[in-house]
Amino acid sequence: MKTIIPITPHSGGLVDPKNIVGRDEFIELFWNILAYKGISLFAERRFGKSYVIWKMHHQPKKKFVTIYKSVQGNSDPEHFVDSLYEYAKEHKKLSDSIKGKFENTWNSITSRITTAAGIKFSPTHTIW
Repeated sequence: MKTIIPITPHSGGLVDPKNIVGRDEFIELFWNILAYKGISLFAERRFGKSYVIWKMHHQPKKKFVTIYKSVQGNSDPEHFVDSLYEYAKEHKKLSDSIKGKFENTWNSITSRITTAAGIKFSPTHTIW
């Protein structure tokens, strides 16, 4: 006989990933898609988008590095990239070698390209 585990509705905030039931088929599909391209999740509120990402973050596949970071309050692309980079450094998601490559690449690009899509880059100030 199967054991019935009662499900308690949750009305907000994040729950323990082991308490997120279902969504496993979607998650497996998303990992397969992410192996070769990105995905975007769009749905009305309260459909479980955040829980899918939360569960994926806590049960990552090999060769994937996951970052769960709220983007609320990021007003422009530069601020988003800066906050994401700081989060990755803070949580040791990037090796020193990769950090150095990012910073060298940024310096190299901004010394040649001063503006793109209306965003002004400063070669003397590395946002990363």
